[in-house]
Amino acid sequence: MKTILHIDIDAFFASVEEIYDSTLKNKPIVVTGIHSKRSVVSCPNYIARSYGVKSAMPVFIAKQKCKNLILVPCHFSRYEHYSNIFMSLIRSNVSNKIEIMSIDECFVDITHLCNATYNSFGIAKRIQKLVYKKLGLSISIGISYNKFLAKMASDLEKPMGIVSILTKKDIIEKIWNLPIESMLYVGKSRERLLKDNGYKKIFDLADPLKKHKLLSLLKDAGNELYLLANGLSKDDEINVSNDQPKSISCSETFLEDTNDIAEIRRKLFDQTINVVSRMKNHNLLCKTISVIVKFTDFRQKIKRITLPEYTNNFHKICNFVLNIYYENFMNKDIRLVGVSLSSLVKSTTEITPIFDQYSNKKNIHNELLGVIKKINKMCNVDILDFASEKLKK
Repeated sequence: MKTILHIDIDAFFASVEEIYDSTLKNKPIVVTGIHSKRSVVSCPNYIARSYGVKSAMPVFIAKQKCKNLILVPCHFSRYEHYSNIFMSLIRSNVSNKIEIMSIDECFVDITHLCNATYNSFGIAKRIQKLVYKKLGLSISIGISYNKFLAKMASDLEKPMGIVSILTKKDIIEKIWNLPIESMLYVGKSRERLLKDNGYKKIFDLADPLKKHKLLSLLKDAGNELYLLANGLSKDDEINVSNDQPKSISCSETFLEDTNDIAEIRRKLFDQTINVVSRMKNHNLLCKTISVIVKFTDFRQKIKRITLPEYTNNFHKICNFVLNIYYENFMNKDIRLVGVSLSSLVKSTTEITPIFDQYSNKKNIHNELLGVIKKINKMCNVDILDFASEKLKK
């Protein structure tokens, strides 16, 4: 039986901001993107969470819950910098059998390290101390024999927790009483369907007497949920990050179908951060950029562009992603949106930080001006301009 760790950096974005600005420590803060009426919380620290502030919550609601809440703008280059150091630290000091899941979490196979001297809990404790000493970041670790249970375990005690789920008794005591929405692979639409049919807790998904109904509702996906809830899933293979993927993608289903340009744009921006960060962690370049959209009638459409040369430049990739959306899907009702990078090759040059600024300010000004003109033309009204120009008027 394998021993898999799921390592998750606690309140990653907020924690990095506290490292850069020590005056933020011991205060309720949230990291958020563009400041507007539609701004949402990207990452609250644990003090803010104690007031009921959550990720993806509208900022105006977060400020109602916590009157002295401090809003901190996103600094993605900082997060990527710390993420790269964190992943390298795990790879060089723990195991090279590491699967990077996102900018702040990974799975690690430590089966070969466990023996009579070092058990899994002891190894996890040493990793916590190492990361805190080197980076000043707290991490939570889940321990199990497959990735699903390790991921579930890491969410049970935060921050700085270590939880193991290694036996049937652990599964029964630690996850069966959790609500189904806390289970990996149960999204909002699936949650509603399951709850409407009497599945309230993870125990209900594991109940053999309810399996037939589960299969009739979700077919193969229902069987997978049944296996996961009983700890029977075989997802114990670590996809080592040195293995070159054929494509890197990220998608998300909206809570409700939407044609809100600002909301979709923010989602595409976040997804582009995700896929470019993962591409850089693999030391890859891409040549093909795709935007995936699923409409209200469940039809899926993919629009892609192939570049004349390979790139890992975030600004360039994000510009193409947004252009694909503006030219093909703007003002259409969408239930799912995603970004995919393909035609991947190994980079032979040193990777530059994801959010490095262009060295030539004139070039970026001209690129932005082109995007502004294109959006204004599509909307048949001059809704966008440079802030400096707006102030002159």
